[in-house]
Amino acid sequence: MNDWKAEWETLQGQASQIERLIAERAHNIFEKSGRHHGNSLEHWLQAEKEVLNFLLSVVHSQLFEQQSKWVRISHKLANLFPRNAPEQMGCVMTIQKLARFELEIVKKDTAFWINRLRQIPEQPLELDDILTHSYLWVLGAYEILRTLAAATGHPRLIQAKRMFARIRMPLAKLKASEKYSEKDFNFPYPITKGPCIGWAVNERDTVLRDALSSEFLKALDEFCESLGMAAEIRGDRQES
Repeated sequence: MNDWKAEWETLQGQASQIERLIAERAHNIFEKSGRHHGNSLEHWLQAEKEVLNFLLSVVHSQLFEQQSKWVRISHKLANLFPRNAPEQMGCVMTIQKLARFELEIVKKDTAFWINRLRQIPEQPLELDDILTHSYLWVLGAYEILRTLAAATGHPRLIQAKRMFARIRMPLAKLKASEKYSEKDFNFPYPITKGPCIGWAVNERDTVLRDALSSEFLKALDEFCESLGMAAEIRGDRQES
């Protein structure tokens, strides 16, 4: 029988806020199960099921909130373009497609994490598929930031673009980004941390995909707010 209580307590020390919430709930469930029912396999399996259901409910709530942010951002950006212009429709559609792509990645991340905790053998190429999807997501999100940063020169977009470039450059071109060329690997090592995929960019630093997602949304939101809802993006700047 797996010692789930120990598994969750191990996670607690390195988890994010959302993971700590899950770990605390799991700890309480198994404590209660042990006090009232002993350590019988039947009751431990029931406690395990309760923990997993709670975990999934938290993840689904988190996903709904994240998807809502993406939709709001896409509509904010739409107001920065001339009404009914092709760029307006293209911007909204591209960002919402990227949001749906992220939804699928998070579902795969979560399923992979749960199976690991339950010590279910990894399926062939399961992790490779998650890494491939995460890689493609990074490329797509980077292009949005690069295009908007080139069109506006806005410092917040440039800042976010550079954060993405630290991952995008070695993933796509097999060399560290220029800013970090002296300390980063020419190719980042994939890692998993809780229910999230990320990359070790050097011996000390890691970048998680969900951190990139948060930076993407924050940068676009701050960009929209700084220009005002009636502002329009001008296309007369040269791409960098």
